[in-house]
Amino acid sequence: MIVKFDDLKKIRKENLNKTIVVAIGTFDLFHFEHLNYLKDAKKLGDVLLVVVKGNFLAKKKHPTRPIVDEKERIQIIDELKCVDYTILCDEKIFEDSQKNCNFSFDEENNNWLYSFFEILKNLQPNILYHENTTHIQEAREFVSKKLGITLISRTRTAKVTTSKLIEKIKNN
Repeated sequence: MIVKFDDLKKIRKENLNKTIVVAIGTFDLFHFEHLNYLKDAKKLGDVLLVVVKGNFLAKKKHPTRPIVDEKERIQIIDELKCVDYTILCDEKIFEDSQKNCNFSFDEENNNWLYSFFEILKNLQPNILYHENTTHIQEAREFVSKKLGITLISRTRTAKVTTSKLIEKIKNN
């Protein structure tokens, strides 16, 4: 079910005795590794909420992306059996989060913190499931400690990535 920001507290209230897991991603050119990531996340709890990065955030990471629009990407994720809820982290949530955060990081890579802090604060999940990319680990640890969220990382296999798919398409 695709939800709005205002639904997050209600979701937590309806699932008080359940373990809520959050997974975050862009999910551009959805592929098998995306599916494995989300299936693994669901195994960790009762409820899986997936935060889909909007076009604005995807462009911050890769200026030439996304290839697939946010409206289509969130619908694809929302149709998966393992996903209970999806929410789009759009430019408005990012801007509201920046206004409401009373902390900052110097590193550009840690700006993701502003994007998701308000979502995590309002949902109060038990687990934040993530790929073990070290360049934003400091921000993850800060957020998890501040909000009391358990961090669980997944080793990225890198067998299939969106970037590799794009290169393969270009070279063919």
